[in-house]
Amino acid sequence: MSDINVIITAVDKGMDIMDGYEREVEDLRARVAFDIQSVISAVQSEKAYVDQKIDDISYSSCDEDDNDSVQDADKLGRQREQLDGLLYQSTVRGNELEAEWVMLCGQSVSLAEDSKRVMADYIRKLNRINYSGGSSGFSGGGGHGPEYYVVIVDSKKYPQTAEHIRTAQSIGFPEFVTLGRADAAVRRKASLADVKTSPIYDRDEWPMAVFEEGGQGANVVYVDGHDNRGAGSSISWQMRNFPDGSRVRVRVI
Repeated sequence: MSDINVIITAVDKGMDIMDGYEREVEDLRARVAFDIQSVISAVQSEKAYVDQKIDDISYSSCDEDDNDSVQDADKLGRQREQLDGLLYQSTVRGNELEAEWVMLCGQSVSLAEDSKRVMADYIRKLNRINYSGGSSGFSGGGGHGPEYYVVIVDSKKYPQTAEHIRTAQSIGFPEFVTLGRADAAVRRKASLADVKTSPIYDRDEWPMAVFEEGGQGANVVYVDGHDNRGAGSSISWQMRNFPDGSRVRVRVI
């Protein structure tokens, strides 16, 4: 493996770390929000219990002069006032805290996304250096090639195609695929056989027909033609000197 390919793989694994960080931030955001709402719900439940007790006392003593009931009602009335104040404070402050926390988590995720975008640009530049240097950077078979190649799909440039790939990968379609140009036409025909053409949209498949994992059973959706063809050109350009049989990771940013 060339030094450049070692760096590409290392940068890609750094992006994995950022992905993990984002998942942890989202998990923490959800847990804190749940805890805040749980406190508010607990106060609401306690207040509802006290309200019901007061109603029960009022109903049972409406025809009786019961000093104990009156005292209990007074005590519960004071408790209800305290709970009203607590509920107001916990709701207002709890929602404020949750909003602040969501904002902080969003900022953290945005920083991670920005970091991944810088890493992705670096990978694209390294791929360009590899290509401009000839085929030596992209070693072929015999166990001398890189662990895997990395291709970037930019969601800002190609939002519909990027979202399709991201969604397909999230439901079980592969992120790591095998480049096999020779039978791409056959796989494309198989993957699109049962999907009608559209006068407006392109049919986008994942995995793409250029990968051995594509073909029949691929995930196919309709996307904007300009978006789809732009993404396809970008992917093809990045892979233009990858040898067939290469293991390729298609990463959406």
